[in-house]
Amino acid sequence: MADCVPLREKTPRTEKQRQAGARLGLQARMKSERGKAARLAHTWLSQDPVFLDTETTGLDAGAQALEIGLVNARGDLIYETRLKPTVSIDPAAAAVHGISEAMLADAPAWPDIAQQLQHHISRRPLVIFNADFDMRILKQTAEAHNDPV
Repeated sequence: MADCVPLREKTPRTEKQRQAGARLGLQARMKSERGKAARLAHTWLSQDPVFLDTETTGLDAGAQALEIGLVNARGDLIYETRLKPTVSIDPAAAAVHGISEAMLADAPAWPDIAQQLQHHISRRPLVIFNADFDMRILKQTAEAHNDPV
């Protein structure tokens, strides 16, 4: 290989060639899975979404929300409340979130906060990281209080 001689002299790239290379590289990145995810995230963030998270009494079919939090994309707290559930807190769940039944003694019940929560989540796009679980928990909480979903 050391004896190889180039067939012709390599010329420096022109400005147009450099720009075309940069454009093609950008197009390839934007078509990648990471690029698609970045575009989707940019679209969501431009709509000023609300991010929802819950803490629950457990994981089963009777579990309910006992804390609901909403933040915006900057991390500013939009809404936060604790709820008094109609079921007891599973010890495994309490070990995760550290919320005890005594801490919820004066907390409002679902009917007291449902309208306010609806107001906050209906105004902007809603992002939930474990949406299937959190939506199930919210539905179960509403149903436990005979609130039509």
